[in-house]
Amino acid sequence: MTTEYSDQSLNFDEVCDLLVELGSIISAAEFHGSVSGMLAGCIKDKKEPEGGWPTFMANTTDIDYQGSSLQQQELVEIGQQIADELTSESLSFRLLLPDDDDDISVRLESLGLWCQGFLTGLAQSGVTEAVLKAWPADSREALQDLAAISQIGSEGEEGATAEADYIDVSEYVRLAALHVFLECAGENNRGEQDMQAADRRADTDPAADSSVSVSELFARGTKRLH
Repeated sequence: MTTEYSDQSLNFDEVCDLLVELGSIISAAEFHGSVSGMLAGCIKDKKEPEGGWPTFMANTTDIDYQGSSLQQQELVEIGQQIADELTSESLSFRLLLPDDDDDISVRLESLGLWCQGFLTGLAQSGVTEAVLKAWPADSREALQDLAAISQIGSEGEEGATAEADYIDVSEYVRLAALHVFLECAGENNRGEQDMQAADRRADTDPAADSSVSVSELFARGTKRLH
């Protein structure tokens, strides 16, 4: 496996294959959520994690680095790409979930695992109860929602309604993760990143509302979810 992750979107099946090759028992969705949560709590402005990427990735997963140096490098590149997406001014961060042609039950289960991983990673990053108590209510509520979604089951209704609900909840989770990252980075008060992203949206879509920030998008998602 020699995929260059840094130049393209992460592929769920390829990450699954890499984790299997490295002897990991964690799912690709939970792995991505865990790394995302850990990074959300400990990085800002694309800084390298303390101890370097190899140590960070080993500590964030159950992988003991028994694979080849190439496989280890691929793992590091995944972490770097997640960090780039989290800190991107274009809000390019995406969840790593199964393809849309997979069964809805599989995708729902993976979404729950992603949230579970994110919360675990965030806790590992050092975001303690004392830290959370100082957060505004909407940020604490975001974590409560992620905790609830992490318990989502693979059973339930299918069809167009289930698909629409899955899309809405997935987008909410994506925005919640970005919201938490910005909270950890101290940039949740319409910071420079929000303004630059809004300017870029206005450039590419003249009809877009240039005043919309990450926090406002998240608030809209909260209203839809609740």
